[in-house]
Amino acid sequence: IAEKKIINRFRKLGWHTLVCLPPDSLYRTKLPALTSHQGSPELGSELIAEDMDRHYTEQAFSTKVALQYLQKQHPHIIAGPRIHMGTSAGTFALPATALANPEWDALIFISAGSNLLSLYTSNSGGLFDDTLRWLHTAQKYPPIGANSFFSDQQYLQIHQKASKMTRLHASSLAPHLRGQPILFINGTRDGMMPKSEIETLYNALGRPERWTYPLGHHMIALQIILEVDRIDRWLSSILRK
Repeated sequence: IAEKKIINRFRKLGWHTLVCLPPDSLYRTKLPALTSHQGSPELGSELIAEDMDRHYTEQAFSTKVALQYLQKQHPHIIAGPRIHMGTSAGTFALPATALANPEWDALIFISAGSNLLSLYTSNSGGLFDDTLRWLHTAQKYPPIGANSFFSDQQYLQIHQKASKMTRLHASSLAPHLRGQPILFINGTRDGMMPKSEIETLYNALGRPERWTYPLGHHMIALQIILEVDRIDRWLSSILRK
């Protein structure tokens, strides 16, 4: 509901607004929960890191295809300024998308984090505990071919190692965006996105324009409804330069 209201506010201000949902690859964090005799924690880390980088690449190039389609079929929609805005999980692939599609006039990060896998292993919001529950269920009803299972500690270590092996996560690519017009918005009471995640990305971006609010992760979405006019003024000042 909040997202729709934000979109409608931007549309009333004259912006053509396109919404992109994360692909299914964002939710593959349960790999690899099971292993055959050929599996190992080392291979598991490599697989997760590779899969995460595929997600960032998928997001970037699916955006490129969408923009090419619109340019051919509906050029009026993407005529004029192009602003790329991401919120929460939508920010993790934002640097990859921005670099693969460089014709952006401004970038906006809202409730952003630096690395999805490191966020995941921090157990923020109980994300990792939820996956462990899934793993425990799988252990009770193992699929054909699975003859051994990682322990909870091994599973955590696999993901921690994978978080350091990814090459295309947000804070890794963020330095390449320095110098571009960037707006960074976050809540100072964000319990979902750890402060270390927020600050790592903010610093990697070169400490751009920043607005903070004494709100939590999900309340920021409601606050943005009230800030659309302010964002529009910021964008207008950027575009005049």
